[in-house]
Amino acid sequence: MVGCLIGMAREEEHAGTTMFRLVEVLERQNGRGETALHDAVRLGDERLVDDLLSVHPRLARLADGGGTSPLYLAVSMGRYRIAEALHRGGDDGLSYAGPAGQTALHAAVLRGAEMTEKILEWNEGLSREADASGSTALHFAASVEGPENDIENSSLLRCLRLPRSCHYRRTSAQVLMETDPSLACRPDSNGDYPIHVAASVGNLKLVALLLDKCPECAGLVDARGRTFLHVAVDRRMEQIVEFATDDGRIGFLGAILNVQDDDGNTALHLAVLTGVLKVFWCLMRNRKVCLDLANNDGLTPADLSRSTIPAGLFYYRMNARTWILWCLVVANALGGNIRRDHFQQQYVPKLDESAESKKMTDSTQILGVGSVLVATVAFAVAFSPPGGYAGAGAPALAGRYAFDAFMYAVGLAFTCSTLATFSLIYAGAAAVEWKIRHKYFKHSVWWMRKAMRSLLVAFALGVYLVLAPVSRATAVGVGILTAGTLLFRNRELVRMLISAYVLRKRMGISVMARIGLPIAFDMLVSNLAYLVIFGGPFFPPLCVLIFVWRLTPVEVLSYVHRKRM
Repeated sequence: MVGCLIGMAREEEHAGTTMFRLVEVLERQNGRGETALHDAVRLGDERLVDDLLSVHPRLARLADGGGTSPLYLAVSMGRYRIAEALHRGGDDGLSYAGPAGQTALHAAVLRGAEMTEKILEWNEGLSREADASGSTALHFAASVEGPENDIENSSLLRCLRLPRSCHYRRTSAQVLMETDPSLACRPDSNGDYPIHVAASVGNLKLVALLLDKCPECAGLVDARGRTFLHVAVDRRMEQIVEFATDDGRIGFLGAILNVQDDDGNTALHLAVLTGVLKVFWCLMRNRKVCLDLANNDGLTPADLSRSTIPAGLFYYRMNARTWILWCLVVANALGGNIRRDHFQQQYVPKLDESAESKKMTDSTQILGVGSVLVATVAFAVAFSPPGGYAGAGAPALAGRYAFDAFMYAVGLAFTCSTLATFSLIYAGAAAVEWKIRHKYFKHSVWWMRKAMRSLLVAFALGVYLVLAPVSRATAVGVGILTAGTLLFRNRELVRMLISAYVLRKRMGISVMARIGLPIAFDMLVSNLAYLVIFGGPFFPPLCVLIFVWRLTPVEVLSYVHRKRM
């Protein structure tokens, strides 16, 4: 239809009619301020675009009501052939304008290096133009490198080992840096440089490129006085932090490790505040990172760590913030020059006993159901042994080591779940003093962990006793699956071991003499149930261990520890 109208207009022109009418029709805009050329671009009809431009080349100069030119629209939609047609058919006044002060180059860098090169070939000066927020095309490229980043960062596809060609694909940022390296040192209206933008989104490729082409980028600070390392820590970008704190990295990065922002916070202060253990480990293992710098409030990282741990029972003591404080204490990190009583009043969270009491009452009901369920299952299994009964009511498989271990596991599951139930009764009673309820609740959680582990071991041993005579491979497979479940709780031990490794990297092998015994003791306590189950058949008194550890008052253990010291 459009072709017919253009043909009719040309016939009128040949007949001597003025061209003004045709130009007026083609420049007419709809309610959004768009011309027919905008619609042709949106349709992706290259032939129609050529026809319109052949009649009226200046159409490519006109932007819609939002300031979007046809070329910007084509680039943003990824219609590269249409963009080339606009450049080919338009006149010297081809518009590159986009909304909010953007240019076609801002859109091109988000679509890949090929389109970026084309736009720069047509108009190299666009690389220095900024949008309404002061962002250049390099700021846009820093925020996302293109579809290849989405593929490489996919949790599923990351394991597929992409070919080298994908990892070394040319990017829009590389094209821009080759065109004008000074772009790396241009901030936007908020004071953010491209390296800050790249760090905020975890764009490690561009951070490395900027530091390679323009090493002074490392020391650039934003409007808040933050380096790219501050930004990466604040945004929890582990790869960027690991890159910047690597001991083998070039020396100039060492100068930014202890830079303080306008609030006096170093990257380590921010790592403590965010509470991301992996980010903290990266900084902690580097010996150049100072642990004792105070911010504008007079708080060191150790002070901040103490102030970020919530008070009360319902904060899991194996959470990341606890390990952060543990690492700082072991590394002899100092507190700030502030009175300790003032610090406690101003910064340490206060305990709300009424709120904690309500939480405890609600939690005991849920845990109580679980403890009773485990006790019921363990009681039933104890009188329904695998293999059934032989003569005189004796279990048919009695006397085997696996059967004895099975019975120990069942007995331990029943005993621990029963003790957990008793503890929860006291913990849920509002008439009992809160501190006593607190202790009983902690005991109940400990007993429930042991009960659940024992029940899982009992399941694996029961399956083994039944299947081993006929299918040992299946029995072993079930045992391996169960073992994987048993390792779930040991993630805390993994955190402890990694923290120990980080401290050894920072302080040397001598620190292991201080933390080795506590780590070994914690590992022993965590796996006490297994020691009783598999050691009990050989040495029954081992069963006493699990009760001595938990039933001995904490005050007695503390007194014995002080005497030994």
